[in-house]
Amino acid sequence: IVKSNKTFERGFTSIHLVGKQVFSFFHFVFLDYNRYNNYEKQILIKHEKIHIQQWHSLDLLCLEILQILFWFYPLYHFYKKLLQQEHEYFVDTITSKDVGQPQYAQMLFSLATQRPPLVGHAFAYIPIKHRIFKLFQKPSTPMEKSRFFVVLPVMLSLFLVFSCSFDELEEMTSNATSLGNKVSNVQAY
Repeated sequence: IVKSNKTFERGFTSIHLVGKQVFSFFHFVFLDYNRYNNYEKQILIKHEKIHIQQWHSLDLLCLEILQILFWFYPLYHFYKKLLQQEHEYFVDTITSKDVGQPQYAQMLFSLATQRPPLVGHAFAYIPIKHRIFKLFQKPSTPMEKSRFFVVLPVMLSLFLVFSCSFDELEEMTSNATSLGNKVSNVQAY
């Protein structure tokens, strides 16, 4: 970062790298200015700027720290991948509103087919097909979102019903009956 060419822009610092994929980390955007035309650079910077404004680097840094604690938990890696996908989908949605969905999807496709994406947190990290499908997907209606609140009480009641066994239930009722007898015996004296 210290030795690279820098451009200080409003809200972020652009670092000029050669032969690297576009990515951002906190208020730095790393970009190969020779690799992309002006239109692509403008859209890529807009995309990475949204990551910076939303503090996605902080989310990823916290996930890396949590990975130290939960290295043995198998679902953690799945959760981490899902969060990175959500970051990309969110930023793609906002960027495509500014640029236009067909143009943005075309640019995603052309960047993916011209150069293979590198491994890491970068512009082309999430498979392009999923990003383009998500771009043209209709937003969920309030009715579709409310399905969760219908399923939650059903799942909770099923959990409560199946978490107790009949033996425990009989034991609880017999203890309650014997406790009632003891209480009535105490009252008789």
